[in-house]
Amino acid sequence: MIHTKQNGCIEVLWNDTAIEHLSDYTVWTAELRLLLENRCKHLEHLHVEPTNLSVIWFWEWFQHCPADCLYLPLLRLMPGIYAHGRWQTDAELLEKCGVPPGRIIAPDGSVIFTHGERAVLWNPNGNIKASIVDNVYPTDRGWYQSLAEIDYHPACQKPFLGICYATYHNVTAYLSQLHSGMEAEDFVNQILILF
Repeated sequence: MIHTKQNGCIEVLWNDTAIEHLSDYTVWTAELRLLLENRCKHLEHLHVEPTNLSVIWFWEWFQHCPADCLYLPLLRLMPGIYAHGRWQTDAELLEKCGVPPGRIIAPDGSVIFTHGERAVLWNPNGNIKASIVDNVYPTDRGWYQSLAEIDYHPACQKPFLGICYATYHNVTAYLSQLHSGMEAEDFVNQILILF
């Protein structure tokens, strides 16, 4: 592990890949180094590339993930997972925050998985369609804003939190609900082949 100071910030590298960027007021300690090293080693054990995303942002997904997890091939992509609709509780929360009340869209059970600029739509009946919403991804905005316009919002989490804040148990429990009647491995492979 290498750490260098650049412009007053600490850049932390693992195998020549930046895994963390610390502000100038962060003190580089042996404990912090050990924490980041252990994360990287655990990720490598899972065959997940240690990057800033996997070490920091999606760490909750991998921290307790066993190497034999059936969803691991999908989790390695660190995809966005967006569920259709907006529940009544979401609308109530928006109103409490001063956002004018909008229409409440009843969830239809469909989910969109995103990775890079590709998207896969999963319907409750098990139909999977590749790139069904690729034309929604604009270059100046990310998936979050684009999919919100067609009534898809981050799954596995409380309103307004991104998928990276979900834990391993949140994500795997959510995924297991999606494919009832289908083996987990088949479900994952059908999605992966489209990415």
